[in-house]
Amino acid sequence: MGDKEKMIRMNRLCTLIGILFLSSSGILFSQDIKNYALGFSESMFSNNLLWGFNRYVHQQDYGMISINSIEENLTNPWVWDQDEFIVNHLGHPYQGFVYYSAGRSAGNGFWTSATLSVMGSLSWELLMETETPSKNDLIITTFGGITTGKILFRLSESLLYGEDGSIENPGLFRRIAASFMSPFSGINEYFVSGKKTNSSEIKGYHSFGIGKSYFRVGENTFSETRDHSSGYDLNYIFLGASDIIFLKYKDLYLSPPDYERRSYSLCTGDNVKIGLTFSRKDRSFVDLQYYFYNFFIIDSSVPDGGSSGKELIGMASLSGRQLIDEDFFVGIRGSIYHKDSFYDDYMNLHERLMDLSLFYGITF
Repeated sequence: MGDKEKMIRMNRLCTLIGILFLSSSGILFSQDIKNYALGFSESMFSNNLLWGFNRYVHQQDYGMISINSIEENLTNPWVWDQDEFIVNHLGHPYQGFVYYSAGRSAGNGFWTSATLSVMGSLSWELLMETETPSKNDLIITTFGGITTGKILFRLSESLLYGEDGSIENPGLFRRIAASFMSPFSGINEYFVSGKKTNSSEIKGYHSFGIGKSYFRVGENTFSETRDHSSGYDLNYIFLGASDIIFLKYKDLYLSPPDYERRSYSLCTGDNVKIGLTFSRKDRSFVDLQYYFYNFFIIDSSVPDGGSSGKELIGMASLSGRQLIDEDFFVGIRGSIYHKDSFYDDYMNLHERLMDLSLFYGITF
């Protein structure tokens, strides 16, 4: 047996062991095998539904799967793919959220539903596409799906049952709205009897704004009011994305390449968020926020024409808002964005953007 054949068999064995481990973990975490089976079945159904759309409606090449494509995916090394931002960082988190919500709405807990996100993503990469399995897709679909799913599932449960869980028979409009946020929630109401609700009070506001953006560095000042609150948050980002401005400009003003290529870097690094709020009589507010990202570009993920290096990104905003009545407020916000890119194989770039907007909000 040659070295290549040994490597192929080893890859297949490792993949099989991984799938069996995830399946057994999901069953172990689950308190009810029927609930796990329902969530798993719906996750696989969503994969087949999306694949069927790609294959028969959209007729995309990557949807033309076969035994040969599956065998190649099981044997070839994984890559960092070159898909555009909207596919990788919006589409894939939503896809992972569908897996998670299938598990949660079927009555499973967090960890069981999390294993379904991994299973759904892994099966998609290996079985449902002709493209070589992607490292970043697996990471973003899994962890982005779990994060997004946890938020939207709670919102859907609150719509179905009310914030205090007092609604026993949700109406049609509540079911429709909840299904938009968590696709399987409305369906699983008919399959899972005695399912415990996950409702809890959620505070927030909806806002809409109009404004103007222009390139320049600005400076804002404000007067301190009587009451204030502050907070900070430290995080580590395992996989982030940052645009490569010179690649984006090339694609805008010159002919883009005839092959797929990302115009953004894949990064990892730390993040800090700082916020201060000053208020007067709980009706007038001044909010000051600053987000800072210290990103290191992942060397092996650099696209054609890109470069390794590091990027420092910051976003500062100063806003004032006035409560008009108990639930309605209006305000004005000024924001400054800065990005400093230090590349190993290209000139350093420094970007500045200022934004000014008017907004209103409704508390709920």
